[in-house]
Amino acid sequence: MIRRAFSKPDSISPTLELRRMAIPGGDREWQTGDWVTTDFYELYWAHLMAGTAWRHVTAWAWPLLVRWPGKVPPRLKWPWRISWAVLLIAVGVNVLIALQAWMNADRWPLVLIFVGITLALLGSIVRYVGLGYVGDAARYLSATPANVAVRQAIRSAAIDLLEGLHDDPSWRRYHRIILVGHSLGSVIGYDALTHLWQRRHHPPDTQPIGWGGQPTLQKYKGILKDPTSLTDKPQELQSALWREQRDVGIRWKITDFVTLGSPLAHAAVLMAKDEDELKERVEQREYPSCPPQAEDPRDSQYSQSLLITKTGCEVLHHAAPFACTRWTNLYFDRDFIGGPIKSLGCWIVNQPVPPAGSFPHTEYWHDKGAAADLCAALDLKGWWKTEANALTALSAQDRDSALMKSEQPQISPR
Repeated sequence: MIRRAFSKPDSISPTLELRRMAIPGGDREWQTGDWVTTDFYELYWAHLMAGTAWRHVTAWAWPLLVRWPGKVPPRLKWPWRISWAVLLIAVGVNVLIALQAWMNADRWPLVLIFVGITLALLGSIVRYVGLGYVGDAARYLSATPANVAVRQAIRSAAIDLLEGLHDDPSWRRYHRIILVGHSLGSVIGYDALTHLWQRRHHPPDTQPIGWGGQPTLQKYKGILKDPTSLTDKPQELQSALWREQRDVGIRWKITDFVTLGSPLAHAAVLMAKDEDELKERVEQREYPSCPPQAEDPRDSQYSQSLLITKTGCEVLHHAAPFACTRWTNLYFDRDFIGGPIKSLGCWIVNQPVPPAGSFPHTEYWHDKGAAADLCAALDLKGWWKTEANALTALSAQDRDSALMKSEQPQISPR
């Protein structure tokens, strides 16, 4: 049945320019497996990118362009070759025009007019693509002093939105959160998950805990000794661990991360110098992986584990959001910006989708593109058919709401 989406005020985002799209649930009392009321929020960050200049693009793109061919990822080889071809052709044309002008001085005015028109047309195209699209990626992915403020503003906006969805003081009604990121938005989403998890992976000390020995966590830690040995679907283990973490009081409602046409497919180029440096940064837990890195001596101090809380439960380390958050990555084969994400873990579900157009990077939302695969990845209805998911989401939400009310300052009557 097709349900109508309603446009409603967005009371979570700080900007007054946005609205949320709401799809209501059914008319009868909700039962396990029924459609649930679903709200869609957008993180708008384009206004934070104002002032992009060519220096931002060239400072970021030039080191990528001058790599040796052997260090260029396979999916980027054609764009790399085309970029060099365009650059060499542009230089060659300018040289030929200069020679013609020098040899035919009487035609110099016509040459100038031709060159001026050509450069104006090419300049407008290059400016639109270079500053409008590449410029955003250049400023966000390059951690130079000039870009730190922009990166900070965008990441803070993303984290604030997710915090608001977790702890909205007026509703507290969301039981499950799915984060979807397209193109550069997937990198922003990845960064937001990285930093948000560091804030929320410890339960409050006063949180009552339904203690059961945490068998799923123990199973998970055993599997991490050889993550590839998990022959069953990793996402089932991640869902079970999400339920267990919610049971013990972790305030984490994000069950799924869905990426579309993600540049994270080229993480070794965009986030590090090469594969070796990326691997090192993942092992150092700077970049969370899926599955996460196993626990090691860093997680204990003075012969005591840093992952045991005062209430006696064991938590995941600071770089483990994907222990209990499933990651699905959709990509078109002809989308050179996206692709399978392999450098950040073997539990990422990389799902190719049928081709759609010669440049399908913007077709992930369209019916002719990857809409069906995207709906399947969101799993808006199927997830609620698992009774354990529904029971955990509902009971943990009630407990969190009660605790948040108790933590609010009480005003004594006069």
